[in-house]
Order: sequence, then C-alpha cells, then structure tokens
Amino acid sequence: MRSWSMLSSARVATSTFIAAFGVLWWLLDSSAIHHSGFAHALTFGSSSSSPSSSVQSSTASTTTATSTSRSSSSLFARKLPRFPHDEFSKGGDTERLVEVHRPVETLLERPGLSTPLGKPKIVVLGATGRIGRLVVEKLLSQTTEMTVVAVVRNIRKANRVLFDEADLFVERSSSKRGKPTLELVEANLVPPQEVYGYVDEDDAIEIEHAKSASKYFGNSMEEYDFRDEAPDPNEALEECIRDCTCVISCLGTDRTTNAWTDFLAMPIWRLLKRDASSWCKDAHHPYYVNYATTRKVVGMAEREQRRRNAIHSTEQEALEQELVERGQVLDETTKLPKPDRIRVIRISDNYVAHNPWSFVPLVVNIFKSMVFQYQEMSEILLEQSSLVDTVVLRPADLTDLERDVNSTMLLVDATSGAVPTPANISREDVAELAVVAAITNLKNVDDGPDKNEKRNAQTNGNKPKPNKFWRRQPQKDEPVHYTIGVSWAHHANDGLPNAQACMAKVIKEQKETEKKRRKREVTLYRYNVIQRAFIRWS
Repeated sequence: MRSWSMLSSARVATSTFIAAFGVLWWLLDSSAIHHSGFAHALTFGSSSSSPSSSVQSSTASTTTATSTSRSSSSLFARKLPRFPHDEFSKGGDTERLVEVHRPVETLLERPGLSTPLGKPKIVVLGATGRIGRLVVEKLLSQTTEMTVVAVVRNIRKANRVLFDEADLFVERSSSKRGKPTLELVEANLVPPQEVYGYVDEDDAIEIEHAKSASKYFGNSMEEYDFRDEAPDPNEALEECIRDCTCVISCLGTDRTTNAWTDFLAMPIWRLLKRDASSWCKDAHHPYYVNYATTRKVVGMAEREQRRRNAIHSTEQEALEQELVERGQVLDETTKLPKPDRIRVIRISDNYVAHNPWSFVPLVVNIFKSMVFQYQEMSEILLEQSSLVDTVVLRPADLTDLERDVNSTMLLVDATSGAVPTPANISREDVAELAVVAAITNLKNVDDGPDKNEKRNAQTNGNKPKPNKFWRRQPQKDEPVHYTIGVSWAHHANDGLPNAQACMAKVIKEQKETEKKRRKREVTLYRYNVIQRAFIRWS
C-alpha cells in the first residue's frame, strides 16, 4: 500500500513537472513570436530569408531592397494574420513579404518627429549611368554626413561600376566618421506590369483555373481573383523616397525609332497623341523612362511631403493645447519649424528649350522616338508641382572630356533656361552642378519689408508698416522651380569658374526676376484701384 502511494506521488510530480515545462515553453514561444520580425513568416511556411543587418564596412554601408515575385498560387492565397511589428508587408500576406533592410540611422521611424533624422538623405536614380555614377562619386566626396541611396536596376552591375572600376569610395569614405554612407537599392523603375501588353503566364493559368472553379461551384469569379493583392513593384522606390531630402534623376534613354511599331502599325492620327502607354510595348521608350518615371517620382515625393506636413500640424496642435493648459502665451517662438521641402532634380536636354521644328530637334525626335517631346512633358510635371522644390538642368551636348579650368568656364542661364548652340559640356560638370543644387539652399523669395526698414522700425520701437498695395504677399513655404541651361564658355567674361558660383548666380538672378514680377503686380494693382475709383465717380 505504501509503495502504491509513493508511486502515485511520483506520477503526480512527473505530470506536474511536464505541465509546468509545457506552459513555460508555450510562454517563451509566444513571446518569441510576438517580438520576432520573421516569426510569423516561419510559422506559416514563408520562404523569406532571415533579416540580416546592413553590410557595414570601412568604405560604405550597402543595402539591397528587392521585391519578391509572386508565386504561382497567389490567386488562391489565404489570408494570414498581421502582426504588430510587421515591417515586411503592407497587407500581411505571405506573397507580399518584401525584404527591405532599413539602416537604423536613416530610415528608423521615431513617433512624434516631423522631419528626417538630422542628416540629409539623397536618392540617386540611374546611379550606374554615365552621369549617375559621377553624381554618386561627388556626393560621397562631400565632408557632410549624409546618406546616399543609389537606386539601380542590376545590383551586380552596380557593384562592378561603383566599386571595381574605381577605388574612389575606399579612400574618401574610410578615413573618418561623419562621412557620407552609401546604400544600394535594386529596383526596376519601369516594371513590366506598367508596360502596355504585359501578360504574365502564371496569371493566365490562374485565371483559367479560377474561371473553371467559379463555373463548377456556381459562384462569382471575384471570389477567386486575388490579383489586386499582388506585391507592389514600386514598393522599394517608395521606401527610398521616404524620409529623403532630395531626389536626383539621372535617367535617360537612347531608343532608336521603330518605324513599324511607332508609325506604320497603327493609324496615323495616333501620332498626334502623346500618351504612348496605349500602344507601346517597349519599356525603353522615352515615354516610360522620361515621363512615366518622373510622374511616379513626383507623386511619391508629394505624398511624402503631405505626410510630413500632416505630422507637423498634429505636433503643432498638441503643443499649442499643452501651452494653453499651462497658461502660457502663444507667440512666434512657440511654433515648431516646418519640415523642409523635398527637392527633385532632373537632368534634361538643352534642345528642349528650342523650337521643335528646327533642324536638330526635328531630326532627333524622328530618329530617337520623340525624346525631346517627353523630356518637355517631364519638365512640365515638375514645374506644376505645388509641394516640392524642383530643379531642371538642361546641359548642352555631353562629352567625357575634362574641362580645362584655366581656359574654359561654365555658362548658366536660368532666365530663358537655354544656352546658345552648338555647345559642349562634360558629364562631370553636369554631375557637379546637380550635387551643388542638391545641397544648396534654393530659397529666393522676398519675405516682406526690406532689412533696412525692419532695422529702422526696431530702432524706433515701431512695427514695420505693411504696404497696402501689396496684392500678393509672398509666402516663405512656397516651392521654388528652376530651369537652368548650362554649357562651356571659352571666354572668362562669359562664364563662371565652378558650380558653386553658377548656383549663386542663378539664385541671385531668380530673386531679381521675382522682385520685378511682384513690382509689376503691385503696379497693376494700383492701376486697377485708380481705374475702379474713376469709373465709380464718373
């Protein structure tokens, strides 16, 4: 009897120990699932790789962000629960997991901040091109701490072009801390899904299966069609523009006109339409490379700017409410600084400013797929933006020759946006001017009364009197738009020695032009007031 009692006690103790161990194991497993970024992907059988930190070396930190392709069963994908710390999918689906490595120092989101984390973040599109690689080189040679995001289509080509062909990054980025860091992001700016006539073979097969299933079960086709849940091909680009300060577009194309597909295969009146998305199947067409990508980048930049402005407004309202509760007075010192505007810089062509029926633009448009037409459409998109600052560079004929700084100067014209032709300029000078435009303060508006008037008013203890005839009071947060023609000048009196002097001249000329325009507005307003008064009393 005693042995039976001892055996029962041992069984109870063993069962209790096993139960306690199981509960402890379940708690640890639940905690790991809750705090792990990839745990839910592993739990539900996802094939995503584990999150590795950005490759940090003495030269640069390199990050690769690619969008995973949809599997063949994505149309019948089942819904998966979304976890609170999911950074890899917007919808929480297994097929939509996107591997985006975020450096903590640049892309980490901190709640309550309306501006990026202090240092600039400049995105370079077309970083492996003949101008783009020079832009990346000159950005990394700066002494200011910044993050340079090079968006490339082929990561292997980027490694070969940016690292193997030149050792410029090793010498300039490894000496001290606080130097610019480099991130490589692989993204297709013209994804096949956005090109006319794109058909995915897997999609066609899945649609047939969905049709047969809906016909067999007698339900709707929409219950089996999950194409809207496919991964966004532009997600990597949108992640790059998030928290950025400037986007430099070095994109370009050299597509030769296809006489059959561009002119003869379709009705002749199609030539009068500028929209090539309804007939062109070539992703290298200037419509996609120049116009569609610019429209996409400007749209993403404007959405990011709206997000920053909304966060700033929320923070300002919370601060004002807190000050009111404390009984403090609201004044100009209690206002939070507004977030800086995103700047979009695009490299265009000098012949865009010329008559399209002149000899050179006409011949180039005929044999190069109307390239100048789509360059002009891209510039119009930038000029019409009311949320971001834009700079359009119109270089003359490009060359790889180096400029002799002793005998050759730089000629810029921001008034007409064009320089006399024929003219040349090196790609290195264009890249230098783009970098200077990216890191220079471009504000040129006149913020009200003159400095002498403000100083006299403060001395006399009076506030400056506003001009009652000032019809349109300038705003400090208005976006600025520059269109700059640039070329070489072989006479010292015609040009400037470097890109910094060129940008200083452009800003000064633009400011004078803005003052003249506002002076004309004031004069016109006064004339209208006098005219209305005369009509009233006559």
